[in-house]
Formats: sequence, structure tokens, C-alpha cells
Amino acid sequence: MHWIPKQQAHQLINNYTVFERNFGDRRGIEDVIVSKRRFQYEEEVKANPHN
Repeated sequence: MHWIPKQQAHQLINNYTVFERNFGDRRGIEDVIVSKRRFQYEEEVKANPHN
């Protein structure tokens, strides 16, 4: 995810989340939600490391 632009990465994660919610099992859905939150947290830390 780090090699593609931030906007495209965000869109990709959202699309994957929708896919998992429609076709995935509970574990897959939980994994994608945790990954999405981790990505958001990493972006926040990059933007403001002292917050």
C-alpha cells in the first residue's frame, strides 16, 4: 500500500471492505476492518508524530 498514492490506497481499502462485507466470512471482515484502521492510524502518525 505504501507504493501507491494515498487517495488510491484509501479507495482500494474501501472497495475491499465492501467486497469482504458482501462475500467474506466474519474473520475476513474483521481483518479488513483492522487493516483499514491500522492504515488510518499510520497516516495520522506520519502527519503528526507528536500527537
